[in-house]
Amino acid sequence: MIKSMSAEAEMKSETVKKLVSLARTKEVTVEELLYACVPGLAGNGNARTETGQSDKIQSFIEWAKKLPTGKPLLSDDAIHRRSIYEG
Repeated sequence: MIKSMSAEAEMKSETVKKLVSLARTKEVTVEELLYACVPGLAGNGNARTETGQSDKIQSFIEWAKKLPTGKPLLSDDAIHRRSIYEG
């Protein structure tokens, strides 16, 4: 059974906007962002594994974006079917 809870916290609207913007940039929820960035928040034994996974996914995406694009890594001869059967 999954329960959803809401809580209120006092903060400036500018802070809320920055949190939401940063979470969107990192493609995570504000909750995941807070768990990842606020020391001790997840330290009560209920640490969220999704946050670590989100960081890993984001790191992978950033790494993949740095790979060269626009030209094949192998020549046409290297990927041709007949090259599979040749020496």
